[in-house]
Amino acid sequence: MLNLIQKKPSQKTATESLQPRISVSRQMSERFERRRLWRHAASVLYVAVLAAYLCWRFTIINPDSLFLSVLYFSADCIGLLLGITAIITSWNYRHRTPPPAPTGLSVDVFIPTYKEPLHIIRRTAMAARAIEYPHHTFILDDGRREEVRALAAELGVRYLRRSENVNAKAGNLNFGLTHSKADFVAVFDTDHIALPHALDVMLGFFDDENVAMVQTPQDYYNVDAFQYFSAGRSGGLWHDQSFFYNIVQPSGDATNAISCVGTGVVYRRAALERIGGIPVETVTEDMHTSLKIHKAGYECVYLNEPIAYGVAAADLKEYYRTRHRWAHGNLHAIARENVLFCKGLTPSQRFQYLALNLCYLEGWQQLILFIVPVLALTLGLQPFKITIFNVLVVLTFPFLSYFLLQEIGCGFTRYWANEIFSMARWPVHIISAAGLFGRKMVFRSSAKNIAGKVNWRLMSPQLAVAVTSLVAVVVGIYRLHHNYKSGPLFRFLNEMIITRRVPDVDIFAPVPKDYTIDLVVVAGFWAIYGMVKAAFFVHKAIKDARKSNEFFRFSLPLPVVIEGRGGSYGVTLLISEDWLRFTDCREGPHEISNGIMDVTLVLPAGPLALKVAVERCSGREVEGRFVFESDAQRDRLANSLYSVDWHREFLHRNAYFSTPSDLLLSCFRPGGAKRRNDWRAVLYHDPESPAGGLSYAVMSLKGDNATASLITFGEIRIHSQLSGLTLSNGKAQPFHATVTAREPLASLAAKGLDGALVARYSCTLVTGGRQRARVFASGREI
Repeated sequence: MLNLIQKKPSQKTATESLQPRISVSRQMSERFERRRLWRHAASVLYVAVLAAYLCWRFTIINPDSLFLSVLYFSADCIGLLLGITAIITSWNYRHRTPPPAPTGLSVDVFIPTYKEPLHIIRRTAMAARAIEYPHHTFILDDGRREEVRALAAELGVRYLRRSENVNAKAGNLNFGLTHSKADFVAVFDTDHIALPHALDVMLGFFDDENVAMVQTPQDYYNVDAFQYFSAGRSGGLWHDQSFFYNIVQPSGDATNAISCVGTGVVYRRAALERIGGIPVETVTEDMHTSLKIHKAGYECVYLNEPIAYGVAAADLKEYYRTRHRWAHGNLHAIARENVLFCKGLTPSQRFQYLALNLCYLEGWQQLILFIVPVLALTLGLQPFKITIFNVLVVLTFPFLSYFLLQEIGCGFTRYWANEIFSMARWPVHIISAAGLFGRKMVFRSSAKNIAGKVNWRLMSPQLAVAVTSLVAVVVGIYRLHHNYKSGPLFRFLNEMIITRRVPDVDIFAPVPKDYTIDLVVVAGFWAIYGMVKAAFFVHKAIKDARKSNEFFRFSLPLPVVIEGRGGSYGVTLLISEDWLRFTDCREGPHEISNGIMDVTLVLPAGPLALKVAVERCSGREVEGRFVFESDAQRDRLANSLYSVDWHREFLHRNAYFSTPSDLLLSCFRPGGAKRRNDWRAVLYHDPESPAGGLSYAVMSLKGDNATASLITFGEIRIHSQLSGLTLSNGKAQPFHATVTAREPLASLAAKGLDGALVARYSCTLVTGGRQRARVFASGREI
């Protein structure tokens, strides 16, 4: 039997560990600081250029189609307003370093639940119970389910239920407050699995008696969800809220103007009591709470560090349900509290809350941009005075403005990603305008399902855009067939294609009225562009729903020891808490008895022997479902998988794209070191273990192939000699390395839910000669 080390849970906290840390917020702050002058220059340029563009656009409004022309011009004006809002709300990033948490504070942790799956509640409650700072955990069960009561009893946490669900989540939290006596109350949504250090990094801010609330960003572990874009090892973990959580909130923190998001938050009880508890008048009790706290004169703190990982909207139904509630409730709250003229808010706070809701104008802008080309094609109306020059400016300017906004946002916005999500959001933004008129919508809780479903009905607005645009293009072409006319734009393009030279055409000559090839080309371009966006949106919604599963499948390289074959090795390709796919590193038949294979997973906290019901066995690749002998087995596996923070070390946790300037500068640095994403599993002889056991780590070669980064789950002395195996691409290869230095972790978490201490090192690889790797397995060298 292999001598695998069973780790003991680490007792060290983030502040006690010697591991250097460059936290998420600090990295982003440094990125912003390096680009400060360039960002501010791009901001000034954006406003100046866009203002000049709008002044010029006003001069080409077409009096022959005044309504259509003014409608199109209003879309550009909305674009300017949204751009200026984005600039102001991202002007000054504030980085915070958590002060030490004082001892002796009384803290209660609330988990409000309704009808979420029991396994989701179990993971969240177990994680909340395991938070290191002393506290009491409450499950607030509005679903009034006996199985949830039994779960609370099993886990040793407190259970509360109401007789009726008045005022939804807000009422549930207020009910919890009446049964709680703690001075501070933390709230985690049912799906948000907190890390052990969660309270340690937030409570220190409350040394300031004026601080009423500390908020952290929402982050998610199911990165295959609909709201993610380009997720994976080769891309940033960007989702449609990345700009808000990573830029708008930290920038708002600079002027005490952040918004509460309802989870990953700690409240001071005295402040809640002063404002009358959690507000129940709107469906966004979170934003409404921070608004009332600001009106009362308190300070709210934003710490841009993930302390919990939840379930992102897996499909369009969940995405629309949450976005509709947020948009409607936010609009309702600012109208109800009269943000423009109420007492207690500073000018910057008023603007921040207005800006939070001005973004919903985007839906109306998108609707206008869909309507204008359709009307132009079907009625033969010019949305502006069409000349060659005017067309070139109008068609290219949106791309230029987006490039500038991407520079201003340090890569947290991207043209095509924003276009796809704009296509997704516009119906929700339009119907949410009802919130401005004081109508409270019915609160609909998220289902928290990880497996998505395709819903064609919810895609009907986008499909209607595509079909209507296609019909309009056909109508335009058909009308040309009976009344063929061409203008200077068509002659210009025709001569360029035929003669392959720039023709001598007056670029300021206007296009004739009514149907012309020029009009059909210009309006048809935008109509087809809308069709393409709709098609990409539909494709993404279907693809993301179909590739999801009941439990999220992590792309983690975990060693697998295959029993019955002399201890041969494999490595996982995908793994969830109920299923895995792995590659065997040795050829030959597998020993499967009655469809069951015995394996040992080497986890960060040590080995775990499991049985797998094999579903597919193709060559070296095996996949199947776990057969657990107890809940404790499953919980131990889940604790390792949902310790998400260390995964992000090699999944590119920074949620930004390369900006145009990044791409331009990269052309002049062809010899620079390229980012490596070839992290592979490692089994190494632990020098700290006198028994000569094997420990798990993750390694990635650096650009020179002579050094590597090593993520371990226990501390190693500098200059230690490591021997072992790397497991990757179906191969087990020996390695020998010398640990040379510590590398910083991009996390404040000292350890995972499984208690395993996370550390990162730089090491030098030694190859050749007699200095080859020795792995002690079954008492013999491999």
